[in-house]
Amino acid sequence: MGVTLKKAPRILAWIATTVAAAAWAGCSLTDPDVGLDADAVDAGDSFVDAFADAPPPGTSLWRIRAAGPGILRGYANAFVEADDGGVVLAGWVALDASDSGTTWLARLGADGSLVWDETLAAGGVGWATAIAPHPEGGFLVAGGEVDAAFLRLDPAGRALWRRSILGAGQDARALASLDDGFLAAGSATDPHAAAAGPWIARLDVEARPRWQKRVAATGGIWQHGVVAARDGGILAAAALGDDGDQGLWIARLDSDGSPAWQRRVDVGAGSRDNQPTVHEAANGDVVVTTTAGGVLVLRFDASGTLLRSLVIGPDGGQRGGYAIDGPDGGLIVAAMENVFTPEGYNLWLLGLSADGTLLWQKSVPDEAPEDATGLLPSHDGGFLALSGGCCCSVVAKLRLDGSFDAPCAAFAETRASAVHVPLEAHDPGFAVEDLPPQVAEDGLPVVQPASSTVELTCP
Repeated sequence: MGVTLKKAPRILAWIATTVAAAAWAGCSLTDPDVGLDADAVDAGDSFVDAFADAPPPGTSLWRIRAAGPGILRGYANAFVEADDGGVVLAGWVALDASDSGTTWLARLGADGSLVWDETLAAGGVGWATAIAPHPEGGFLVAGGEVDAAFLRLDPAGRALWRRSILGAGQDARALASLDDGFLAAGSATDPHAAAAGPWIARLDVEARPRWQKRVAATGGIWQHGVVAARDGGILAAAALGDDGDQGLWIARLDSDGSPAWQRRVDVGAGSRDNQPTVHEAANGDVVVTTTAGGVLVLRFDASGTLLRSLVIGPDGGQRGGYAIDGPDGGLIVAAMENVFTPEGYNLWLLGLSADGTLLWQKSVPDEAPEDATGLLPSHDGGFLALSGGCCCSVVAKLRLDGSFDAPCAAFAETRASAVHVPLEAHDPGFAVEDLPPQVAEDGLPVVQPASSTVELTCP
């Protein structure tokens, strides 16, 4: 059976935000002095059309920090939207100076209230890197330090089972829900080379592999994005290469994991660790977002032809990136910047038209966040963006045109520009190898309650 997206009244997404055990500074928010073309933000694609006659989506700004006995710091690496409009976060906390990562999980309600949170000191997934809704209810959390590990939760956060995939040093970094299971992606050790290569697996609802593949990429590779295409295919993106030879790997796979096409785009030094993400646009185009000379947005058609290479800058203070569909065939992008608000990295939100024109932009000044950690459409027709760092995570909910009800304050002004740059994509010809599935049945984790706190900065 082909891979299909889980059918649901909302689009659910995954990838992460950040948390820790330190006090946070206050939030300051002001509308940027940037022109916004009202005609450019009318409903245009299928997601927007679904909410054309609905009330305007609500807006909010929340902060959450992991807290509890002995918690030194924390990091939320992933999130999904819950059925009630809240979010579920997955990540890690350090319980002492030698702790490399104890699994941490939390659920917020639609009003930002803390529903539950917990740490899994023994038998968790270590540094939890991804979370996705389970087709049969609840959630699946991915992580693992040596082998890919998966933990199923019920909606109340109770652990139901834990399972590991062994044999190739798999490191799960991304997770996507299917009707009958999941896609997982990360890296896997290549026994014939010093570096790891991309690892992609299709799992059943019990997190047992139906198949798993390793890509024999040269120079080392870091897999960071995977999504299920609407026609049953699979889209993946990763950063690759050594310090002097860095680039991006983008691929479309058939439902059985065989490559339909793959592309390499050379983007220069400084891109390797910037975690490219991949998104399928409403018209079937493939959008890859990362950082290279600014926020880099690549758009391919469904056959792998590079249509547009856009850099949003100036260069020097951007990190990471995510994209989802915006109105009229455009995009909404989330990243981090410290050029316009140089006191630290801040969540940066941008609206692009279908031709790549920058329509609106705004930044959330904060002393804590370091990375943009997620972006997803919300169930009521807006979008949720997340960022985090050493102290706390920030969850911002806005409308698709970037508007925000902000009686509490406002977003900082930014004045970036979007420039089309000449980049080329070519077929690297990497071999895709089958890996035999090896599964370990693990015991349930030891669950301990945490005591995280939430600040409703802009309810």
